[in-house]
Amino acid sequence: MNNFFNKEISVKMFMISFVILNMLYIIPFILSPYLFMDDTVRIVVGNPDWGWQGRPLADFIMYLLSSDNNKIVNLFPFPLLLALVFYFYTIYYIVEHHLNSIKIYSLFSFLLILCSPLFVHNLLYKYDSAPMILGVSISLLAFFYQSKNKYMDIFIPILLLIMTLSLYQPCFNIFLTLLVGNYLIKLKKDINYIKCFIIYISALVIYIILVSIIMGLKSNRSHMLNLLDINSFYLILNKLSFFIKELFLNLPLLIVIPGILLTFLFVINVMLNIKQESTIMKKYYIALSPILIFLSLWGGLLIIKEPLIQPREFINFGILLFMISFYLTEKYKQISCYLTLILLIGCFSFAYQSINTLKEQKEFEKMILTNVFTNITENPEIFNSYKIYINGKLPKSLILKNNESNSQIIKRFIEPADKWVIRYTLIKMGIDNIQDGFSDDNKQQLKIIKNIKPIIETKFYNIYKVNNSSIIYFKIKKGVSEDSLKRQ
Repeated sequence: MNNFFNKEISVKMFMISFVILNMLYIIPFILSPYLFMDDTVRIVVGNPDWGWQGRPLADFIMYLLSSDNNKIVNLFPFPLLLALVFYFYTIYYIVEHHLNSIKIYSLFSFLLILCSPLFVHNLLYKYDSAPMILGVSISLLAFFYQSKNKYMDIFIPILLLIMTLSLYQPCFNIFLTLLVGNYLIKLKKDINYIKCFIIYISALVIYIILVSIIMGLKSNRSHMLNLLDINSFYLILNKLSFFIKELFLNLPLLIVIPGILLTFLFVINVMLNIKQESTIMKKYYIALSPILIFLSLWGGLLIIKEPLIQPREFINFGILLFMISFYLTEKYKQISCYLTLILLIGCFSFAYQSINTLKEQKEFEKMILTNVFTNITENPEIFNSYKIYINGKLPKSLILKNNESNSQIIKRFIEPADKWVIRYTLIKMGIDNIQDGFSDDNKQQLKIIKNIKPIIETKFYNIYKVNNSSIIYFKIKKGVSEDSLKRQ
């Protein structure tokens, strides 16, 4: 088996295998017809709404593909497929220009970049997934780009990193993770670390100037924390602890166990290699490298006001897994390849579980909202209301509850539709007098309906008539019990 892992393959065979395996991972997301979170709003309103978040390039690309300056249309999966083509080209560029020999174990390691457990959250989105994958590709290209012109070697990576930030900010740190870890894995041989670090900082500063000052966009995702404020450091520590406690350790065991073993082997091997370094500075860097690589998951974004605690925001987690696997398979081929293979099986299993859980939850929500639609359209008293208000939140399906008990992190990926998703879903179904927007529950309305009898009462929701308006209250609100209304 060791000979199989160590078998040398051509670039063509590598890319064919790489594309097929990645598509096996992504095809369930492409075939899924279910809208996820913000997708519902974007398909109804036609506004990508990324620009104010500091992602103007994502807006521009979607407007361009839609051939419209005012609205975007639902082109899925075309934008995702275009992004994947560019991603596959980027990997081809890296393999062709930076790998001396291509082995089967290299294929396993490279698969972890996109087929990582946290990237499942990114792939659930119909609209966001394309800019996110494009951001991954451009950030990879920024690091591995090489030319014979020393000025272009600086200008092009800076430009690419600014584009990355303008597509999806967390992708920016892929460059830093590769930079910090490259001293160990030596994937890019001819590299000036000081120049690369200057490129990274320059791109971040130019982006902040462009987005915050010149374009005047107001978003926590384009503004930095005040490092003189002690509360800022508490927020930074919370970011670090959240990742370990709430994300990584809650992943399925088929991912956590090989992940921990690979990390343990990585740290041990790094410590053993300290003696081989010739200078004190290099010894210190090698000793600190595991911590620095971990911190690179946030990098410069560690001091951005945006909390960055959603699974989708740790987009370079796959890069971290890739580097650890690639580094170890070069040294301990057999055990590292087996662990990487088990990790990949766990990632594929989790991806399929997630998309099937989303399907079950969405079908459950569709059943409830179809009943709501019927109640509205068959009752003139409700249908002719001046405005129909939505409060509360849809419940979890039995399948979602069961899957959460088996894998705690599922609750970070898939949640029942909140009130704003319900509003736009009903608008999409043709109820045009639904109150739109992202506002929270109206406490005044909850006080009013507490003292009146509903005109329609069901297990999951009640409908009330108040003057010339109607109020639909979904009884399970933010995960609390159905009697929450009584406590308002």
